[in-house]
Amino acid sequence: MDDLARSRLSQSVAAPARVRAATDPVSLADAFADFSKEIAPEGPAPGAVDITKIKPARAAQKPTPKPVAKPKPPANPSRVWVQVGTGRDTNALAFTWRKLSKEGGSLLARRNAYWAKWGKTRRLVTGPYNSEDDAQAAIKALKKKGIGSFEFVSDEGEEVSPLE
Repeated sequence: MDDLARSRLSQSVAAPARVRAATDPVSLADAFADFSKEIAPEGPAPGAVDITKIKPARAAQKPTPKPVAKPKPPANPSRVWVQVGTGRDTNALAFTWRKLSKEGGSLLARRNAYWAKWGKTRRLVTGPYNSEDDAQAAIKALKKKGIGSFEFVSDEGEEVSPLE
């Protein structure tokens, strides 16, 4: 190789930079030397809005809810009755009741008669009783007097009307 070629070769190849080995220690100052601290300006730029002076809108307070009124009890709650007869005509049911109240003595004499729809006919009932146990005790007592009867529990909303 002649001198001219060597000269060109040496000019075209730059000298390699010193490569730092992974084990060389680096100081914290050297690691962050390229960063520069920018100081934030005091207050907003001229013509800008200072958002630190804006107060956030408060959510409107909800009015206190009015207390919910308790629902009225149903006009015809479910109740326990003792059925003592059936028939279509309320006049005939009244006749049957008078007869049964004489036969039943004090068991039926101190009670009132009512009727409730039962398909195309009507139930003749007495009551209402406080519980099914009370109704069953009345049914047993009526059976001893020869009067057939059974328990009837009216559905909620089912109308049971007084027998007149």
